[in-house]
Amino acid sequence: MFRIVSLTAAVVMAASAASASDLRISYGDLDLATREGAARLDTRIRQAANQLCANRTPLEQLACRAGVREEALSNLPARARTEYARGSRSFEA
Repeated sequence: MFRIVSLTAAVVMAASAASASDLRISYGDLDLATREGAARLDTRIRQAANQLCANRTPLEQLACRAGVREEALSNLPARARTEYARGSRSFEA
């Protein structure tokens, strides 16, 4: 158990070196309240994370990408986060 915790801590520390703030992810042209807009933002975040987290071990890349995604979404203004939440949960009837 201790090894897993230590490994997780090391991966999280490695992931913190890459930051969504190191790259600009635009969203002003998207309607985040729609499924398409939310999906397009997801794609942009994923592309930025792939760029920022390259040249790492596979486990470090997973943690790094998750960290970049979390940071990118948390940096959205409250209104944009609400619209994104609505759009990413929308479905067709």
